[in-house]
Amino acid sequence: MPGRQLGDRAFDELRRRHFAALGWAVAAHGGEEVKNTGDWLMAVFPSAAEAVEAAVAMQQATARQSRSHPVTIRVGIGVGDATMKVLQKRRELVDRSLRASNRVP
Repeated sequence: MPGRQLGDRAFDELRRRHFAALGWAVAAHGGEEVKNTGDWLMAVFPSAAEAVEAAVAMQQATARQSRSHPVTIRVGIGVGDATMKVLQKRRELVDRSLRASNRVP
């Protein structure tokens, strides 16, 4: 577990920088972060092309910043319309393909 190797403070700083870089990639390609649970995030984009460009930017940013402590990420892209709903007082993106993508190993 990375937090054990780095120490809690160093790991929290690494995670903070990591998600800042991911957030920058999302915003730079016209996306909006919908959800961030601390170990993954969900974002929506105006087009599939912008989602792919953001995914590449996320991978490049992760590779640049994780040279001393290698981090790998997986990026899934669902294409299609989704609906934003309020469920249990939180905004949630609802779509059948999203439920399927959560189960991809």
